[in-house]
Amino acid sequence: MQYAAGSNLFRDEDFAHAHVGLSLRCAGVSNVKLSSFTLWRKLMFWTKDHHLILCREVLSMNPFTTIKSSTQRRTIWDKVATTLNNCSSLAFNVDKRSVRDHVGILHNRHKKKLRAEEKATGVVPDELTELESLLAQIIALEESAEVEQQETSQGKSREIESDKAKAEDIMLRAMEKLKDTQKRQSDAMEDNQNKRPRRSGSSAVSYLSQRADINHELKQVELNLKKDQQEIEKKQMEVSANAQKQFQERQSQLLKVVLQQQQQQSQQTLLMIQQQQQQTKASLDIMERIVNK
Repeated sequence: MQYAAGSNLFRDEDFAHAHVGLSLRCAGVSNVKLSSFTLWRKLMFWTKDHHLILCREVLSMNPFTTIKSSTQRRTIWDKVATTLNNCSSLAFNVDKRSVRDHVGILHNRHKKKLRAEEKATGVVPDELTELESLLAQIIALEESAEVEQQETSQGKSREIESDKAKAEDIMLRAMEKLKDTQKRQSDAMEDNQNKRPRRSGSSAVSYLSQRADINHELKQVELNLKKDQQEIEKKQMEVSANAQKQFQERQSQLLKVVLQQQQQQSQQTLLMIQQQQQQTKASLDIMERIVNK
């Protein structure tokens, strides 16, 4: 299979060597000696076309809208891998981990190349290849997602701290009520002992009735405390869900902007090609007229 040619950013022999371990892991092979034929079937060699399809698919599904290392993000990486393996134009042999790792390799190499060019010339090059443009968009989405998640996490932490403070205040008030109730119970028992030198049947009934009332009041305090705690937990879940929804909406808007920019770039490239074709045709017409003379 032909390796990709071009800049130092994409040396496919490096990618092929780096992907050997990933492909073997995809196949479930560990410390097993394989025949050369079986090994060849399990290995996959990345080319420039593989990179383009990979980056387009990552941009399309955008796994960065979800929290890093979450089940939701792993699910999206798995969908990307499944789509690539079902690709009819090129052969892929990947899983969610190898896809994620390979995007990381491209990411790091692209940033390294940009730093090297900026250090050598003092400026970042304006013209990018299609693959470099796709990688720049992926990097922008990932970095934007990290910033959004940090802000969401900080806001959520502040909300949780506020809710904890409210819960502690509720518990303190409940404990104060409990102490007051216990004090009233103790005072009532002392009054009964002072007023009645001997316990009669009616006084026993009165004592039991008071004790039942006190126990009921204690249970009511406990129920109110549990109810307040449930309301706090419900509010925390609502805050988390709203934050996640807002984050996904912002990521979706950012992706639309990126796709629009990519479409505009493609249109500009197509226009340049058409202009070049027209210039070439005009030059050929001029040469043909000169020859005919």
